[in-house]
Order: sequence, then C-alpha cells, then structure tokens
Amino acid sequence: MIGAAGKLGAMPFWVYDFSDDAIMAVFVVVMASITALALVLARFVFRVRLRHEQGKEVMDAYRSVASLTALVLAFSLVQATLNLRRVEADVRREATELIAASHILLQLATPSAEMLRAHLASYARLIVVDEWPMLLGGGRSRDVDLLLVRLLEGSRAAAASDPARVTGYAEFARRLDGLSDLREARITAATLQLPRAFWHATVVLLAFGIVLASLVPWTVHHLSGAMVLSCVLGVLVSLVAIVDSPFRGESGVKPTELRRALDDMSREG
Repeated sequence: MIGAAGKLGAMPFWVYDFSDDAIMAVFVVVMASITALALVLARFVFRVRLRHEQGKEVMDAYRSVASLTALVLAFSLVQATLNLRRVEADVRREATELIAASHILLQLATPSAEMLRAHLASYARLIVVDEWPMLLGGGRSRDVDLLLVRLLEGSRAAAASDPARVTGYAEFARRLDGLSDLREARITAATLQLPRAFWHATVVLLAFGIVLASLVPWTVHHLSGAMVLSCVLGVLVSLVAIVDSPFRGESGVKPTELRRALDDMSREG
C-alpha cells in the first residue's frame, strides 16, 4: 500500500512541523469534535429519533465500519513503519560503509589515498548539510553526484598509477559502489508515502462512520461507545500520518549516524 509520494501524497507537509504528541492530539480532538457535532445536529436539527431496535442496529453497523477502518489503518501503519525502519537501517549501513571506506584509505597511506579520503569526508559532509534537506522534497544534491563521480575516477586513476596497491583501491571502489546504491535507495525512500487514494478512502470510511455514529441512541452507553471509537480512529490516523513520511517530522529519519561517521573520520584523520 506504499506508493510514490511527493505530488501523489495527500498529507500536507506542514503537519510535520508539529511534534508527534501534538499531531496525535489534534487528530483525536478533531475526530471527537466532528462526532459530537454530528450527534448534536442529528438530534436537535434533523430531529432523528430511532426506536431501540433500530438504534441497536445502527450501533452495530457503526462498530462494523469502525472495525473495518481500524483494520485498514492498522495494516497501513505496519507497512509505513516497516518502510521507516528499513530506511533507518539503510542509513546506518551507509554510515558503516563510509567508515569502512575511510579505513581502507588510511591503510593505503599514500598521497592519493589522503586526497581521496579528504574527498570522501566532503562527500559525507555534503550529504548531511546539502542533500538531507532536499530529501524532504524527494530531491538530490548535484554536488554530491559530482563528488561521487570524482571519487570513482580518482580511485581508478590511483590504482592505475600504483599497481602494488591495486587491490586496496579496488576494495575502496567496491565500497563506493555500495555507498552509491545506498544513497539511491535513500533518495527513492524519500518519495515513498501512502498514495492519495488511501487517504481518500480513509476519509470516506471515517465520514460514513460518523454518519452512523450520529444516529446512535442518546444513552450513556451508546454515546460513550461512539465517542471512544472516534477517538481510537483519530489515534490510528495520526500514527499513520506520523510515520508515513520517512524523513519528515519528529519520528523521521535523521542523519545522526552519518554525522557520527563524519566525526569518526575527522578524529582518525
């Protein structure tokens, strides 16, 4: 159920300017308020009065719709969370590959290797400072592209000019290929969100459920049940929204591991 986002995503990006707790609170309050308003309108404006048997059937129908909506949201939450964890793992692997590539150049201990290591540090720094903010819009840094090409070309040139260390430079080039693959996976992951159709379907299900909730009998048992179910659905919607965008919001993936790798490289140099 995860699809390409950016233009396809339906959750407005300004939502992620708030903390996770604030997002959850807003969704719960909105769902509870809409449900309460629907109950009041049905009771006092449209003067809907159902017999006890009809009210029981309506409450059963509302529970069924709410259960179906919760099931869809829970499945989507699992998918979005798995995607978020996969992105986090890839970023950790990217940091590990950076450190491993730096260690190879340290062991080579040649002027060419030192120059490549300086370029590698610049590559990591550009990812953190320049490219990471671009991920919020699914973009990529042209400077990082050029520096990666320079590293690959530099490793080939160094290997050609120093046959005795060709194995070390070949291993470094292999690490660069791994870094390139992980970077492409990270950029692709930035565009993965639940499709617009999912959110449209969720709104329809929620709206249908609220209509049914507005028709339940005005008893403490039925009213409290309707409000609790609405709040639960609000919590589920907020959780899906929170983890839906891998690089946005409080729970989004941060370049912490890459910064730590850059610090390690600086200390070793």
